[in-house]
Amino acid sequence: MNRSGQRAVEACITRLTVALATLLVSIALHGCTSLDHGAVELSWSFVGKAGEPINACNARSDDKTTGIRWVRLRWRPTSGDACATEDSAGCFADFECTRFHGVTEFVVPSADVQLSVALACGTDTHTLLPATSYIAPAPIVRKVSAGDVVELHAIVVEIDPRLRCE
Repeated sequence: MNRSGQRAVEACITRLTVALATLLVSIALHGCTSLDHGAVELSWSFVGKAGEPINACNARSDDKTTGIRWVRLRWRPTSGDACATEDSAGCFADFECTRFHGVTEFVVPSADVQLSVALACGTDTHTLLPATSYIAPAPIVRKVSAGDVVELHAIVVEIDPRLRCE
């Protein structure tokens, strides 16, 4: 009897069994997740009044950065009372400015949603800058569907290069 051939077949069967078990467990854990909200993805950059790129992120270490720490994505359904006030709990996500990209979790209501961007300073407090200190795109309405990701692509925010977070 050829023992080496038998061991090779047994090893192959063992690998297939492990792969099949892993696949079935993965389907059981992730395949049945119920998503009744959507997500939003965006990227951002900063320019000055003349259109020149500005390094607006990070703690202010010199006169070439504003010290902006957070980019806030806000959402508000166009109908109903959800998120009726700006920055209501569960109606925004903050992203670290230096990432220049962010994706929410699947927490954005499935509806026509008004999306807008705000800027914030501070490490822990996320203190919002006055909207008069920068020019962000006007709020954008997008249809958010359960389980889908809405892409806003690149958002360009115009800021005064003299702006400084305190």
